[in-house]
Amino acid sequence: MTELNLISKDFQGATVRAVNHPEHGELLMALDTLRAAGYDPKNNGSLPALNSLKVPTETRVHVPKSNLLVEQGSPFPNRGALFLTRAGVNFVLMASDKPKAQEFRQWLAGDVVNAIADTGGYLLNEAARDTAKADTRTSVPLPTEIAGTYAALIAEKKARIAGALFLLGD
Repeated sequence: MTELNLISKDFQGATVRAVNHPEHGELLMALDTLRAAGYDPKNNGSLPALNSLKVPTETRVHVPKSNLLVEQGSPFPNRGALFLTRAGVNFVLMASDKPKAQEFRQWLAGDVVNAIADTGGYLLNEAARDTAKADTRTSVPLPTEIAGTYAALIAEKKARIAGALFLLGD
C-alpha cells in the first residue's frame, strides 16, 4: 500500500481525520467518527464501540502506521488506525442512539428515503427537487448488447418450440 496523507475534515460539526485510499476512496477515522456521533471511546479505541454497534467488518479498513503520513508527530499506536468507508460511517450514524446522530437519521429516513420513493432519486439541490418527477416507465430499457442477446435467445426458444410442435404434428 502507498503512503496516505492524513487530512482533517469537518463532519457533524467536529474535526475528523481522513485519508483518500486508492481502493476504498475517502475513509474517515473510526475513532473521530464515533466521537462526532456522540460516543466517548476513551482509551479502549474504536473497536469495542464498532462491535457493539454491529458495524460490518467489510466497512472497516485498517491502515498500518507505516502508511500514514502525518505532519507533526504520530498520534497513533504501533498498530496504525482504523478507518471507515462511507457505508461504515452511515452505519455508525444509523445505529447510534446518541443525540448527535438523531439529526442525520431524521434527514436520511425522512428526506432522502421519501425522495427516492417519490422520484427515484435524491437531489441535494433544492431547486431541482421541485421539478423532479418519478420515472413512469413500466420497464427498464436494456443496453443494446444485452437487448440483442436477449432477442436472439427469445428467437431461438420460439424456433425450438415451433420445431417441437411440428414434430408433434400440431
